[in-house]
Amino acid sequence: MIIYEALYCSNTEESDYRTLSIHASKKGAQKAIKEHKKEKLVEIKKFLKDFKDKNPKFKSETFTLKGQLEKYDWSIAVSVLRD
Repeated sequence: MIIYEALYCSNTEESDYRTLSIHASKKGAQKAIKEHKKEKLVEIKKFLKDFKDKNPKFKSETFTLKGQLEKYDWSIAVSVLRD
């Protein structure tokens, strides 16, 4: 049996990958990653808005949407389970 593991890394500098979910199909793992990316994007946009509201004069590439997204990674690991 082949299983697909949807993985998420919250810090690419540390390679801190964690399992989001396990799926019987690659399509299922891709869907889980897509949904998680949407949730993360909403979270990042809220963080950036709150930060900019509190620090209107602060400018940095780190505090842009692109800069924040570069910290994260998603991937799929494939495993074969044997009896």
